[in-house]
Amino acid sequence: MKNSTHSPRKHSGSHNGPRPAARQAESTVSHLLNSAGQMMEDTYEKASDMAHSSYEHGRDMASEWCDEAGEFVQARPMESVLVAAGVGLLVGFMLGRRH
Repeated sequence: MKNSTHSPRKHSGSHNGPRPAARQAESTVSHLLNSAGQMMEDTYEKASDMAHSSYEHGRDMASEWCDEAGEFVQARPMESVLVAAGVGLLVGFMLGRRH
């Protein structure tokens, strides 16, 4: 009958460090992690630039709309007051029906 206890395998070579294949794998993984990190930084920068550009565009459009509304009010003050009163009444009726 065979002895069921296992003895540890003996590795050929020195015990001073990882084998070349392990060192190569470690180098490859390190390179991949560095590349992924750089890609994430680049993506973040692009997204940040796009968000900033969109914000600036929205702010400019809102400013234009406010300027146009101001010009309309100055050119037609009576119509502006009537439109504002009509919108106020409409909102008042809508809110009054909810209660």
